[in-house]
Amino acid sequence: MENKMRYPTLKNWFTILIFILGLICLLGLIFSIRASSAVRVGYDQRDITPTLGLKEENPFLPGKPYNKRANNFQDELTVSALVLDDGFGNILALVSVDAFGLFRDDVQKIRQRVRDIFPDGNKIIVSSTHTHSAPDFLGVYSDSRKDKGQMEDLEYLINQTADAIRSAYKNRNTAEIKIKNGRLGDIIANDRDPNVLDDNVFMMHIQPTKKYFGIIHGVADFFEAKEKPIFLVGFACHPEFLRKTDSLSSDYVGNLRDRLSSLGKNETTVAYPMFFSGALGGMVVPNLRYRFDDKLLGMIRFNNDVQEQIYSYAGTFEAVNISPMEIRTEILKIELKNKVFKNKLEKGLLPHQLDRGKLSTEVSVVFLGDQIVLVAVPGEMSPEISLKIRTIFPDKTVWFLGLANDELGYILPKKKYKEKIYEYERSLAVNDNIGDEIFKSVKRMARK
Repeated sequence: MENKMRYPTLKNWFTILIFILGLICLLGLIFSIRASSAVRVGYDQRDITPTLGLKEENPFLPGKPYNKRANNFQDELTVSALVLDDGFGNILALVSVDAFGLFRDDVQKIRQRVRDIFPDGNKIIVSSTHTHSAPDFLGVYSDSRKDKGQMEDLEYLINQTADAIRSAYKNRNTAEIKIKNGRLGDIIANDRDPNVLDDNVFMMHIQPTKKYFGIIHGVADFFEAKEKPIFLVGFACHPEFLRKTDSLSSDYVGNLRDRLSSLGKNETTVAYPMFFSGALGGMVVPNLRYRFDDKLLGMIRFNNDVQEQIYSYAGTFEAVNISPMEIRTEILKIELKNKVFKNKLEKGLLPHQLDRGKLSTEVSVVFLGDQIVLVAVPGEMSPEISLKIRTIFPDKTVWFLGLANDELGYILPKKKYKEKIYEYERSLAVNDNIGDEIFKSVKRMARK
């Protein structure tokens, strides 16, 4: 008999095609289930530097003399957004903005612009770096809230921040996260009470990975490609090396970010750097040895030592799982007792609306997995309070975000409020009880 080669019929080809498509769909389903419960991270950065022109139209700067305007440019101001997604429907946006401070009203405008992706605005935390060489959007040292140009610059900042959050949300990829909590030691100092210092430095390394489907050596599977990492640092220290100049600058913060974009002395790996200010109130500043007549030289030497200290922890970072996340927020009603602030409010130089003499502000406690606790406070909290809050979470790594979602000035413990060394801080504090109220709020949220 003659052997005849049998070719697949059209029906058989159709069956094979259906099988292949079914296999791809099954792999896609498996991948989507895996990805849905995986931590994802997104990042974006935007420029928020105001344009300089005629001196009489340039932004007001913090400090004396009153209504001092910027006249020079040292380095750019930026806003960075980090979006954390725990894979279980909890999404948090952490924003670091090169600003002297932002009021809660301004943060609410940012939240409103991204309400479609963050319907719960409390899941957006905006922290100012507190550089003293950024525009005085608060109106503490100027009449900025009535200045058309300054308010246009603020609107630009709000829009750029919203765009950064939206882009970071869109750019989420799966990621591996490592952290380290170190110490800065005598690089920083407390100018008021040298015996009380929270010198903790929080560091987080995020390695995003982009997943894709492909066929390699005849094997169909989902593969990963490493993206540019993100390196985050947070500690307490006033950025005020250049505060007596008339230059726009992020102060030591921008220079430090540039340095930390390289992940080690001998490494060429480039990272996206982020910086968050911590509990810097009352008054945490660079050590006296960095204070030169040449302010830039002092800033460079300060960052040399900070960079060296951070690099000393290389190889000691620990992998963590930030899932599940839980975001807890309390709205506090704080009585406004400060006469200077009251006077400005009466003149329309502050945007606040009082409810029976009280301001509305917020405090947040965020649990990132079972190891990290993030505490966001609305101003410049003194180290006495931050050290006390750390005792609430003895087995956790506590990370503070200062000037977060509001700037209500100095936050002191009530028992220290009337001490002579805090005379300046009292002039820029809403009342004598805010520190104790914030501590109690954090304690309540820790117990929920």
